Amino acid sequence: MKRLLVAVFLLLFQGAAQQANPSTPATESSVQKRNAQQGHSNADKKDADTSTTTIRSLDKTQPNPCHCPNDSYNAGKDTAYRAYLWFTIIGVIGAWCGIVVLYLQTRATQEAAIAAKQQADNITNSERAWVIVRIEDHEPNSTLYAVVLTNYGSTPARIVEVRGDLRQFDKGVNLPDGPSYETDILPAKKLLAPKEEWSILTFPPHEVFKYVAGGTERLDIEQFFIGYVAYRHIFDSKDSPHHYTRFCFHLRANWTWQAFGSSAYHEYS
Repeated sequence: MKRLLVAVFLLLFQGAAQQANPSTPATESSVQKRNAQQGHSNADKKDADTSTTTIRSLDKTQPNPCHCPNDSYNAGKDTAYRAYLWFTIIGVIGAWCGIVVLYLQTRATQEAAIAAKQQADNITNSERAWVIVRIEDHEPNSTLYAVVLTNYGSTPARIVEVRGDLRQFDKGVNLPDGPSYETDILPAKKLLAPKEEWSILTFPPHEVFKYVAGGTERLDIEQFFIGYVAYRHIFDSKDSPHHYTRFCFHLRANWTWQAFGSSAYHEYS
């Protein structure tokens, strides 16, 4: 009986001890599991390092499976790029040559047009009417003078206006810088044929002597006949301006008339 009680007491004590420390086996089991996992992780890491080392060694020993160049790009060794560059340079040079040729052609065309216009103007000027004015004696030994128009061109001229005045100035006085015209001396509009002459006015000069006791005395005066002729020729269009012949004649001491004055008094257009 006594042995039975001792056995029951030992069983109860062992059960109480196990309840007081129930996590010890579990803790030991967790530690063992963690250690096992850490061992596996270390093993995996070693395997990964070994694989990386193996791959690197393969990179160094085995040829690169990629077709891309290992070194930096060198345009000087790229045949396609160099061909493209040469074609670009040739294209730019060709474009400049084309521009130069186009400029030369345009300039040649302009020069040809100018030359053609000059030739046409020369033909027109050689064939058009040219009206020239002169003053001459109306009749031999006459004291009258005549204003005569002559068409020296190859085609007719239509006279549309003539103005002129006989003027006198004191000797030594210069003519004005520009002429002025007052009197219309055209008797009628006329178509003047080539080489035809037309006397449009007769006039006497101003008195050059004055009567004094015992005779006459020559006056210190100068006489000028100043005027212009306006006309058209057959090459003119409806809106073309008139052509002008401006003239100025000086009465000389020998009673003849001579062209006189600046370019403003003489115009042929």
